[in-house]
Amino acid sequence: MRGSDSTPNATTPSGAHRIRRIVSLAGITALAACALATIPVGTPQASASQDVRGGTGRDSTFGSTVGGALTPQVPPTADRYWIAAADGGVFAFGGAQYFGSMAGQHLNSPVVGLAVDGPGFLAPSSLATRAPAAGRGYWEVAGDGGIFAFGAAPFLGSMGGRHLNAPVVGMTVDPERGGYYEVAADGGVFAFGGASFLGSMAGQALAAPIVSITATPDGGGYWLVGADGGVFAYGDATFLGSLAGTGGTTVGLAAQGDGGYWLAKVNGHVHNYGTAGDEGSLPATPDAPVVGITSTGGQGYWLTSTDGGVFAFGGAGYSGGLAGRSLNAPVVGISALQLIA
Repeated sequence: MRGSDSTPNATTPSGAHRIRRIVSLAGITALAACALATIPVGTPQASASQDVRGGTGRDSTFGSTVGGALTPQVPPTADRYWIAAADGGVFAFGGAQYFGSMAGQHLNSPVVGLAVDGPGFLAPSSLATRAPAAGRGYWEVAGDGGIFAFGAAPFLGSMGGRHLNAPVVGMTVDPERGGYYEVAADGGVFAFGGASFLGSMAGQALAAPIVSITATPDGGGYWLVGADGGVFAYGDATFLGSLAGTGGTTVGLAAQGDGGYWLAKVNGHVHNYGTAGDEGSLPATPDAPVVGITSTGGQGYWLTSTDGGVFAFGGAGYSGGLAGRSLNAPVVGISALQLIA
């Protein structure tokens, strides 16, 4: 098996300045967990069980942070998001629920990403009514491909314990078919559950390592993004432009429906393509590098930085962040439940 390009269960290559609300950047010095760093490949993590529950006092649900004070809130869905740290810690904000984390447990490889379940995933207790379990669970993915499932999110398999030609750097959910994908730094894509393997960049020359994967909202395709801003589209994902050749480091892509996307750079600059509107960027380089972007599914998105700062743009509501708080490990990503009309 080639390890970096297959479907174990079963990838055509292809700004702005307005902030709604923003958490203070002043705070801890970033312990940069760069998505480009080489992460040792390990063995399966805690057998990647279906519902691994750990958690320490540093994992909980926060309200919005204003001047360091926590104010409980129960905001609408566009104000709900989760962020994950390299040690497996998960932090839920707004109306987002906390279901557990890998914080305090042994990891063979650091956590590199987080994904929230979508409308295609159902909780066992809701099967009779077919009520969606959207937002009632999430997964963490580690650099060795291990997957950890929490809440109603089902464990559907992982690359933990299998040979990888390059470390896994992220994951995304197929919101319609009940599955998820992992992506490696060499562009290899791995599909699990109902997710379909549609191609990858494994084995092809890359100008820079792949840093993220994002599925289309209808689940019929996905985009891969390189650290140089290159974008590679598969399935029904449309190539609408890229940042290749512009300099700087790109950290991720957030989809706006099926007709647009945003690309975010490590300095907080965001570039829009297709139907994605120009909703803003950070006006200055943040104290800690930006490591992730996620969208509401409509005209709004959040950025997060390694110190846990959260920045909301457009229709995305701000419900708090971790900047200024003591963290055991740097933040590596942010995820939110996308609502598509």
